[in-house]
Amino acid sequence: MRIRALLLSIALLPHPAGAAEPSVLDLLTFQTGDADTWERLHRTSDSLPLSLDELERLAAAGIGDATLRELMRTRRVLATADADTLVRMKKAGASDDALAALSAYAFPPNDHLTLRVDLDVASPDSVREAPFLYLEVWHADLGRAEAFLHADLRGLQRRGLGVDVVRDRSDPLLHETVRSVHFTGDVPSRHAGKLQVRVLVSKRAGLRTLAGLDPVEAARVRTFDVDYPGVSLDHRCALGLTLRRDRVLKDTYTLADSHLQCWWD
Repeated sequence: MRIRALLLSIALLPHPAGAAEPSVLDLLTFQTGDADTWERLHRTSDSLPLSLDELERLAAAGIGDATLRELMRTRRVLATADADTLVRMKKAGASDDALAALSAYAFPPNDHLTLRVDLDVASPDSVREAPFLYLEVWHADLGRAEAFLHADLRGLQRRGLGVDVVRDRSDPLLHETVRSVHFTGDVPSRHAGKLQVRVLVSKRAGLRTLAGLDPVEAARVRTFDVDYPGVSLDHRCALGLTLRRDRVLKDTYTLADSHLQCWWD
């Protein structure tokens, strides 16, 4: 409150006749009696955030410094404010003040993606021999695993945790039971680049990586390539899997169908 009191006391000091009345700005609540100042502080835009390409074109076109800063403040900037970006903007003609505004109003970089897995296990009768599901998120550019997920489908479905059961009665002789499992988790990843989502269905328990598998099992790994952006409005991926049990070899399941979709904007 001392700051506000000091501002008020300064504003009440005598000032030369004819001089404009100073506007008093409350630094604690960002309120002001000046309508123009209040409107500027609270002004936002419903337009999409500025991309780096758009901002670069505006700077190269000679848009004024104050206008550039205001556009960034009201719309935000969908870009990573790293050194390469700042140098690129400087070459396009942006001032140092505009670069500082870009650092202040850029979206925070992605630090995770939210992965939802929808798994259907189709079997003629039961899932007593259901396999283990392994899912690895591998950063191809960095050469390391960002996450490794595994699930004992037999134990999970025996307990009935989050499992939806649907029975196909279209063929009374060959009816199937489809058990669906849905789970969602955040995969931490702070580095943009090429990600691979690798999926393996195996009878082997206790795997901690999908590297170093024998050739037969390695050939069964499904791999999905993902371009992971440094910054985005959204960061969701949905993985759909369908396992089907062999009608003769009751302990054998294969990955019959799989697809991955991601949303970044």
